Amino acid sequence: MRKKTTQFITTAAIVAALYTVLTLLTNLIPPIGGVFQFRLAEAMCILPMFTPAAMPGLALGCLLTNIITGAGIYDVVFGTLATALGAVISFILAYRRNDITGGRFTLRAILAAIPPVVTNALLIPIVIMKVSEIPFTAGTYFAFAFDVAWGELICAGVLGVALAFVLRPYIKKMLEKK
Repeated sequence: MRKKTTQFITTAAIVAALYTVLTLLTNLIPPIGGVFQFRLAEAMCILPMFTPAAMPGLALGCLLTNIITGAGIYDVVFGTLATALGAVISFILAYRRNDITGGRFTLRAILAAIPPVVTNALLIPIVIMKVSEIPFTAGTYFAFAFDVAWGELICAGVLGVALAFVLRPYIKKMLEKK
């Protein structure tokens, strides 16, 4: 029991650290970082399909990143909430212990990529409008939601599914050793 707990905490910490470092490095690239960003670390939102430890890891990584970058309280709270909800729903939809070789892997990877896109597209526009002091209107909300969804679709969707296929053989080998 103690070994599993240590492994869970270690895995979550590694995911959090990788998320934070990758986001901080990505923010150095001018067209990617900034207000309308492509957070390449969002590709890691696919990880709950492999391990439950990714859920707190992703949430903690997002929280740390938002604090380190000086994001406002709304982004710290609601950005972290969007990532955490996306991770939990991805886990519920796509996690199947020891089922890495099944014929439904592609479907599971796609299912794992959808929740982060949706949760971020729904919550982050509110943060953007609040922080930017833009009046809340349906048109403005949907414009920002579309922009956020587009970035998430590329990062969490396309890159995330690609990451799942890259990780698949390694996860399979790790599971075979147990």
